[in-house]
Amino acid sequence: MAGLLALITDVHGARPSSRPGPAADDVVLLGHGRQDARMVEALFRQEMNRMPTMWQAGVYSSVMHYLNAIKDTGTDEPLKVAAKMREKPIEDFFARNGRLREDNLMVHDLMLVQVKKPEEVQISVDYYTILAKISGEDAFGPPDPACPMVKK
Repeated sequence: MAGLLALITDVHGARPSSRPGPAADDVVLLGHGRQDARMVEALFRQEMNRMPTMWQAGVYSSVMHYLNAIKDTGTDEPLKVAAKMREKPIEDFFARNGRLREDNLMVHDLMLVQVKKPEEVQISVDYYTILAKISGEDAFGPPDPACPMVKK
């Protein structure tokens, strides 16, 4: 069974006997041991008593990118902040090799994962084996030339 959009909460909620097999593209592997990822995971678990989903991690990452752009520009003027957000790479607990394109799509690497067999799970959230890393360029493709935000 393959889930085209399986979140860690879906995997956690399933019974161990139903976990083995391909999952899909839950990008919240939280940095694969990166210190910033472990810190965010610990804070979220302390408050919510569970791991964040990729949606929750993505929102946190985008808000932090926005707030850092405001800090770097010294203003909250939208065009200046957006320009700074496009200028700065996004490399955090959620996104690897991320960038905000001119069409405002945040492009970043993705992971294709497989849910481990129950006997392979070492801790309660150690559910995934990485099958492949997919570059952001391959995952999201080029900007649509018909998009009015794309410079001609």
